[in-house]
Amino acid sequence: MLDSITKSNTEFSQSSLNQLQVRSLTEDEISGFGDILRQANEQTTTSKEFLKSLSSDELQLVKKANSLAANIDVDSLSQEGAQNLLSQPDGSDLVDLNNDGIVEIGIGRTIHFPPVNAPAHVKAAWEKATEGMDWGEKARLELTMFSMVYGFGINGVNPDAALPPEQQWNSTNINALYEYAQSNLEFRVGMEGWTDYNKQLDKVYNSFFSSIRQSSSSTFQPLQSASAIKSSSSLDSSSEQNTTTSMSPSDRIKEVNQLVLDAKSELNSGS
Repeated sequence: MLDSITKSNTEFSQSSLNQLQVRSLTEDEISGFGDILRQANEQTTTSKEFLKSLSSDELQLVKKANSLAANIDVDSLSQEGAQNLLSQPDGSDLVDLNNDGIVEIGIGRTIHFPPVNAPAHVKAAWEKATEGMDWGEKARLELTMFSMVYGFGINGVNPDAALPPEQQWNSTNINALYEYAQSNLEFRVGMEGWTDYNKQLDKVYNSFFSSIRQSSSSTFQPLQSASAIKSSSSLDSSSEQNTTTSMSPSDRIKEVNQLVLDAKSELNSGS
């Protein structure tokens, strides 16, 4: 059954087909959504203009394919939000037009790390560094990295404008991000000791930045590993004091969601 869909909708990746089936689209609906995407790719108009040209039934199909809760109000969409409604469900061709690390799909906004416009070797390095982790662990790490790259608007102070990808991921800024990450980890260890999460950060940082260095052939020189960081608090504390109780995956997911909500609240209060 799936093979017949693949043959008739060659623009869909296997992962996209799986996503559409999880979202309860029938074969006819998958084919219809494929037709809409083909038409969108052939248009010279903007994504918003194309969406406005669709019938109500076609808009409902776009809504279902993107697993949206509310009906699509085209006038309320940004160009980014409109364009991403017409993308592969696997996320492989999502765009971040304002380069802020937050992807708009319809009116929804989602944090992404690595950002969707990062080079392929950066994305591959992150996948390698977080391989085998569950969704909750990975989401928490992504939020940590996102905050270091993009920051959050707090108390009315907006974060600096994001660098374009070719600058963000050059050797100079990879060095700067690594130093920031290690400095942040050193501070955490000084305050909390070697908790399970701090040990995980150390492992992920070492893997991620080492892979970027190898892939980009940059002049990146790693600092002293955070594993060698010595602080008076960690030397004087017992292992029981340095390690917190492991969080369950569901608790981690709740914590990540709460952090996102808190950050969003700060952004709104600062606007």
